[in-house]
Amino acid sequence: VLYDEPTTMVDPLMGHLLGSLIARLKTQLHLTSIVVTHDMRFARKLADRRVFVVGTGTSWHAANQGATLLRKAGLEAWPVAAADAALDSAVVRYDAAGDRHYETISAWIKATRGSDPDASLYYLATMLEGGEDAGFIARRMVILASEDIGNADPMALSVATAAAAAVEQVGLPEGTFALAQAAIYLSLAPKSNAAGRALGAARAQVHEHGAQRPPAYLREDGSPGYDYPHAHPGHLSAQELMPPGLEGTRFYLPDAAEAKLAAALAEVRSARGVEERRR
Repeated sequence: VLYDEPTTMVDPLMGHLLGSLIARLKTQLHLTSIVVTHDMRFARKLADRRVFVVGTGTSWHAANQGATLLRKAGLEAWPVAAADAALDSAVVRYDAAGDRHYETISAWIKATRGSDPDASLYYLATMLEGGEDAGFIARRMVILASEDIGNADPMALSVATAAAAAVEQVGLPEGTFALAQAAIYLSLAPKSNAAGRALGAARAQVHEHGAQRPPAYLREDGSPGYDYPHAHPGHLSAQELMPPGLEGTRFYLPDAAEAKLAAALAEVRSARGVEERRR
């Protein structure tokens, strides 16, 4: 336990609360020993230990900053408010390395995918109050932006990656604003998993039938027979681009959330004469 004042300065009430907190940490987390120190340099040396940064009274902000610094140094660290009257902090109930870690991020993903910004914010708050790694949360946001939103709203990926960059640059607690902004945007964005389904179908084709060689005219720059699209009106060529035997195969099937892309795809295929060749 990293305390933010020398223990000799702790008044009797704070000493009692700190002792109660240490006893609860030992019981609930099955710890065999706890070291109390106010020396940040000493705490940094505990590379194989979990560190709880304790704030006196209302100094939660200082405790949170201390935990952030220790996490950057590679330690497992959580902020704890020692003077919390209930002494039942969410940090204790949320095990960032155990089942609650996986349960809560799973719930956040499903709530955000389900377009419920309030539930998304609640599970985000649970993770943040529990000392979850903000970088881990941001990475899940980036994944969700492509997996569950995709081209229904391409801006979602930009919002998620910007939030991840903000967390990396400014850290906590300020980085939580970017996470909240992204959680709300991702929740309310239109949803589509068409891109993931399309790649899955293409990979299944390769897995089941092997990787077919491209047509000879696509294999190298300057290959004879290649029809350069920019040499045609509309920058479209009717030349077949699939390997022999796969002509007309479809992997990408845009859904209703990708109506604009569906229209563009139909227009391009018509202009290239792809549908005629398929028939």
